[in-house]
Formats: sequence, structure tokens, C-alpha cells
Amino acid sequence: MTMRLELATIFIDAQKAQTKLTAARTGLDTVAARFIAYLAAEKVDTVEKLDDVVSAAYAQNKWTRRQGRPKAGDTPAPHVVGVYVSTVRRALGFKIKIANCKNMEEIRRAINLKKPAPKADPALIGVQVTEPHTLTGVLWHDVIVVRDNLTANKQQELEAKVRKLLDQYLKSAQMELRLVA
Repeated sequence: MTMRLELATIFIDAQKAQTKLTAARTGLDTVAARFIAYLAAEKVDTVEKLDDVVSAAYAQNKWTRRQGRPKAGDTPAPHVVGVYVSTVRRALGFKIKIANCKNMEEIRRAINLKKPAPKADPALIGVQVTEPHTLTGVLWHDVIVVRDNLTANKQQELEAKVRKLLDQYLKSAQMELRLVA
């Protein structure tokens, strides 16, 4: 009987946690909308203007903008702030009018519409990616999605590592599977 009571308590705690998460999401949505409204009011329409207002806010909050490993005494901005700033920076890079957006989701959708279509890579002929912007948990699908979202240098690095692994396991493959060359 105590097991049932314990499970009932767990379920009540889950309900309370969900309520808190919902309230937190609503709060974040409100803050994001205020951030977007501020950018619109200040006519922030370039990455340079964004950098100016963000630098001033970071300085006022005593957060560091240093890239790389933090030094003693550095206080980084909260992760959510970094996500908001990088999302808006990317949107401005695509010449999206931030003032026309109501929330971060609209900005993200506008970014996805502006992203160039991935170029067909002859090395991937026959491989099908059904969700080009989503990881599905299917190994090769996810590897390709990640590869497509890397810089050219990182793509080459990933491909080199995969080729090395392929060579390593190719030796163990059945004779019929060996490459002819």
C-alpha cells in the first residue's frame, strides 16, 4: 500500500513541476517578447547595433563577453541570454526585420526560411534525410544532419574521422563487401 501512496506523491510532484515549467516558459516568452520590443524601439537592425546594445547591457550586468576559456573573475551571461542574442544575430545576418516578429519562435521560423537549401553532395547519393533540421535518433540520418550544419572545416574533420573508422572496420567486413580499387 505504501508503494501506491509513494507513486501518487510522485505523480503530484510531477504535476507541480509541470506547472512550474509552464509558468517558467510563459515567463521566458514574455521576456523574449520584451527583448524583441526593445530591439524594435531602439531600431536595432544590424549586427553592429546589436553588438553595441548587448555590450552595454553585459557591462551593466558585469558579464564578460570574452570568447573561449573564462579567466578568474569572469561572470558569463546566462545561457538563455546567449541563445537570445545569437538567435537575433543570426536573424540580422539574414536581413530579417526583427521589429516584424512577435516572439523568438517567429524569428527562428524566419531564419529557417532564409537558410539556403543544402547542396546535393555526390558522396551522399542514395542516403535519404527526411528531417533536415531535426535529429531523429537514427544514426546515419543524425550524422548527416550534424554534418550539414557544420562549417566546411568541421565537415572535413568529421568526414576524415568517419573514413578512418570505416577503414578500421572494413578489414573485418566480409570479403564481398571489400572495396575494389
